[in-house]
Amino acid sequence: MLIAALIIFALWLVGLSLKGSATERQIKVNSGTKRSPYSVIFLGKIACRYVVFELPDDYLELAQALLVGYFEKLEKE
Repeated sequence: MLIAALIIFALWLVGLSLKGSATERQIKVNSGTKRSPYSVIFLGKIACRYVVFELPDDYLELAQALLVGYFEKLEKE
């Protein structure tokens, strides 16, 4: 179960870094811009499954920055 949790966490990080990016717009199903049809984890799964969607380093740095901010917010509560 720990391995599954780590995989889901990694998919969440990848999907979170893709939110609002050109890659997300490329794989979107509909043309609406108000909300994404995919969850963050599913978006990460799609990006990891297809080699065409290679993640630049700045996306990974963005995911790390978001993660640090998220944990800092949790520590304050």
